[in-house]
Amino acid sequence: MTTQSEKNVSTPPKRTAAPPAEKPQKQVIKKVEKTLHEIRQEAEVKSVIYCGPTLPNHALLQYSTFTGDLPPHVQEHIEKCPAIMELVVPVSELAETTANLTVKGTKDQIMFEEVSKYVRGEK
Repeated sequence: MTTQSEKNVSTPPKRTAAPPAEKPQKQVIKKVEKTLHEIRQEAEVKSVIYCGPTLPNHALLQYSTFTGDLPPHVQEHIEKCPAIMELVVPVSELAETTANLTVKGTKDQIMFEEVSKYVRGEK
């Protein structure tokens, strides 16, 4: 027969080891961060900005940015006036290009004038 003290003693539940989930999660997080970083770098490399004057009918606005290929309507204008493409620069070169637009005789200033003539219908 069991005594009162034996009834009050309970057996603790068996503990099972939790699977080591933390380590794989950290590896997945690191992989995602690396992938996002790579995507951001690619986007920065491919982002360009147009520094020339706005084209007729607002076909291309000054300081428009693009990632990847230029739209077909812009390509059509580039075929008519190749100087437009010279004013499409990586975003990282925006400050330098903008500064060059005000310096007479620089390539950027000369290209800006060529595009301005195109805009006015002189070319």
